[in-house]
Amino acid sequence: MGAGPGELACQRPAAAGSRPTMLVPFNSTDPLIERNNLLELVIENIPAGLIVLDEQLRVVASNSRLRELLQLPRELFAQARLTLHTVARYLAERGDYGPGNVEDLVAQRIALAQSGTSFRRERNAPGGRLLELRVTYLDNGWVVQTYQDVTEERAAEARLRASEERLEVALQASGLGLWEFTPGDDRVYLSASWQQIMGFPARARTVSSRELLPLAVDEASAAAMRAGLVDLLKGRIAQLCFEHEGIRANGTRVWFQTEAQVAGRDLDGRALRVVGTTKNIAERKREEKALKAAAEAAESASRAKAEFLATMSHEIRTPLNGVIGLSRVLEQSALPEREAGYVRLINSCANSLLGMVNDVLDFSKIEAGQMVLEPSECDLHALVRETGDVFADRARSKGIDFAVELAPEVPRWVTLDANRLRQILMNLLGNAMKFTAAGSCSLRVGTGMLARQRSLQFAVTDTGIGIPPEDQAKLFKRFSQVDASSTRRFQGSGLGLAISRDLAQLMGGDIRLSSATGAGSTFTLEIPLVEAAAAAPQAADTAAAASTRALLLVEDNPINQLVAQALLEKLGYSDVTVAEHGEEALRLAQERAFDLVLMDCQMPVMDGFEATRRMREQGMHMPIVALTAGAVSNDRERCLESGMNDYVAKPIDAGLLGGVLSFWLASTSFGTRGG
Repeated sequence: MGAGPGELACQRPAAAGSRPTMLVPFNSTDPLIERNNLLELVIENIPAGLIVLDEQLRVVASNSRLRELLQLPRELFAQARLTLHTVARYLAERGDYGPGNVEDLVAQRIALAQSGTSFRRERNAPGGRLLELRVTYLDNGWVVQTYQDVTEERAAEARLRASEERLEVALQASGLGLWEFTPGDDRVYLSASWQQIMGFPARARTVSSRELLPLAVDEASAAAMRAGLVDLLKGRIAQLCFEHEGIRANGTRVWFQTEAQVAGRDLDGRALRVVGTTKNIAERKREEKALKAAAEAAESASRAKAEFLATMSHEIRTPLNGVIGLSRVLEQSALPEREAGYVRLINSCANSLLGMVNDVLDFSKIEAGQMVLEPSECDLHALVRETGDVFADRARSKGIDFAVELAPEVPRWVTLDANRLRQILMNLLGNAMKFTAAGSCSLRVGTGMLARQRSLQFAVTDTGIGIPPEDQAKLFKRFSQVDASSTRRFQGSGLGLAISRDLAQLMGGDIRLSSATGAGSTFTLEIPLVEAAAAAPQAADTAAAASTRALLLVEDNPINQLVAQALLEKLGYSDVTVAEHGEEALRLAQERAFDLVLMDCQMPVMDGFEATRRMREQGMHMPIVALTAGAVSNDRERCLESGMNDYVAKPIDAGLLGGVLSFWLASTSFGTRGG
């Protein structure tokens, strides 16, 4: 161990062979003795080790704490004329000064003690303790040395430094810069990681807030940052979270996120400290910008896709309306058997094409999340019967048996989307017929329980080719069939079952499959059962009554005009006025009262939506039924919002058109059907 310069034991110089001076009681009548006794008492009781040397480096005073810290024997201080040389030799011989010649080591300590320069240093002591030595020179040439045990203090400081280093490493790893603001003296402590984030040398420092704001926050954000800090200091907000641009050391502007909160308040509620972090969020901002651009691009692509589908829907359905409508008119004409067969084939092919178009449009709507169900009161018995009638003719032409069964407990009136239910049943029955060459197909309707609620069950069974278990999962995937050859052999888009399951799930149900190769298949549609009150029967127009009704047909396409007029004529409506666009329709409606308007939506000059709005604005209350070739998104809502009462999709189904006309012409008050 190395003792500091002038390290001596502390007592008065004594005569040779004498003992250390004893204290005299305080009740001594000599004031000088009392002062000396008081001084020695103070020296003995201070917590530091102390030694005083005169100008000859003789020990003038010392205390027991010195002997304890340096582990010096009491006998050493019993010597007369004790000097620094004696104490230094003892310590050197004990090895406190390290290896070397004892005389040289002692001489070094004596020279240091005689340097006349006050200093402070730390040294090791026996037992692994750490001492702080302070040496002070007095004007009279005397030397005062104190020793303080700083072992625990330095260990605590080391632990604190290690903790700060770990925190700094963690902050740097997390990309966070730490800062602490003291409002009382307007000082801000900036950690090394904060400096690094800002592009400065990584060293902690303290600055004023006035210096910091121009450094860390761009001018546009500084006012908002100050306002936020004021709100935080006054307790209006519990935490400040602020994104702003800052200026790094190299002059570049970078986005940062600053968060802060008050770490303590005095009894009056004044903030004592504000602790905060700053993080470089430039990468996140770049990602957000890229995501926003990608979202805008995706939205633009989605709009373009929707517009394309809407246009294609209109362009494809318009000629299909002509083909299907006129072929149906021809079917009801007295044609020779051969020509009638050709017409049926034309109608079948056109309907197949229409089915594929509808599948693609439905798939697009489901994919875009735009498929919306339109539930209303429905005669379920009639819907099942009419659907069965469609396939009864197909079954007879293929030479297979076909049956439709309705269980007694199935209610007649229910609330559901009749069009979507019909679409699912048509798809399931169409597949059953398609893949059954001999045997039978059937549709059985019953009730069951689905999630503790009564349900409707529609089971479509066939004795066709069946489906291997390993291939059954493929059926409900888009654009997928069990065998690629099926597309060529049986035709189809591969979307029907996938769309049917999506629709079933939108209705709150699902479709199950039970099948085996060569043993046929059963597809079961199950949806929640919502009963409805029996609807009041609407009196259908008789042929005689229909002939008295005045209808306005607004349609720009000559083929569609011809189809609509032919269908209306078959339904008994002979008083039909045609307008080629909305402006002409508006003029005709002002000149004559019509019982009902059939309104195309997309027309030149003035479209059907604008024409309808103007008719309603002018107080015209007759029913207006849309004829729309669009089928992409929200067609019905757009029609109803413009003031129309109902809509019929192209290609026009004569039966559906007849039902809609009968409903609205028999109504005494007009609103929207099912709404």
